[in-house]
Amino acid sequence: MFLPSIDGQAEVHSSLRFYETRQYQGEGQVFHPGQTIYAYLVLEGLGQGEQNLVIDWLDPSGAVQEQVHEQFRADRTGVFQRMFVFKLSRLGMFSRIFAGSSYSPRFLGAWTCCLFLNGRSVKEYAFTIR
Repeated sequence: MFLPSIDGQAEVHSSLRFYETRQYQGEGQVFHPGQTIYAYLVLEGLGQGEQNLVIDWLDPSGAVQEQVHEQFRADRTGVFQRMFVFKLSRLGMFSRIFAGSSYSPRFLGAWTCCLFLNGRSVKEYAFTIR
């Protein structure tokens, strides 16, 4: 996905891949409740200077469950790479008694990661929790 030129910068290309391990094994789009998700992000074509990245993790209802803010200075290569870790929080003991499971049903289904760079939408990526 390319983000159009911003203030004379080149186009920005983004890639977000989801893995089961920190060692980039088990790439996929489907995960289980309780599983840690390792999201590897690459941004290319960045202009030099201060950059502001925001990632919204949206549950199947569209509610933001987590938001990541990352400020960084792009170097002359114009490439930013980072691993982000996401894990669903379990319900508390009291809630588990009444829900009958460790996770709220609202967490099951299609999730969306929305990337924003310097206040502009870059791309949305999807994965599923079953």
